[in-house]
Amino acid sequence: MLQEIAAEGGASPMPTSVANHHAHEEYAGMGRGMLALGISPYLGKTEKVNVTLPGYVIQRIDRYVREHKVKSRSSFLADAALQKWVRS
Repeated sequence: MLQEIAAEGGASPMPTSVANHHAHEEYAGMGRGMLALGISPYLGKTEKVNVTLPGYVIQRIDRYVREHKVKSRSSFLADAALQKWVRS
């Protein structure tokens, strides 16, 4: 489905919490399963932005990136933003 939406130039639906799905009456009594997907190919073209952060925060991000073998600072920030967004 995501591939079809992307091929048609549409915006991919963003992930939502399981609690959000449980709240819908139309899904009552249905079985549920979890599937982990890499959605980054469907989020659209990357864009460069300038971000101003305190030096200490940047140092902590960079340390986390090094110690956890995260691809880059940008990847860390994108993952953190998506996690924050999904939880809201």
